[in-house]
Amino acid sequence: MVAIPSLYTMVQVFLQPKEIISLQRWLLARECYPAHNDLLFISSRGNQMTRQRFYQIIRECCELAKLKQNIHPRMLRHACGYELGKKGIDDD
Repeated sequence: MVAIPSLYTMVQVFLQPKEIISLQRWLLARECYPAHNDLLFISSRGNQMTRQRFYQIIRECCELAKLKQNIHPRMLRHACGYELGKKGIDDD
């Protein structure tokens, strides 16, 4: 479990080992971007990624995967919670 500051409060996020490795790799790669902040998700210019851009990326990935369902960020959050529940991990 990792504590991540959100806009108003600290949020606990449960990460699997593969996710931790992916985040560590991203943080190393991110050093090449012109970002001068501590944001995790940044644009190609190093600015904060907007929620609209995040949604657009998800939509583009769904199109590439030929998914017919309209996937949105909240669905990903619920799917993650469902998967953690199946593994017996309590997210409370």
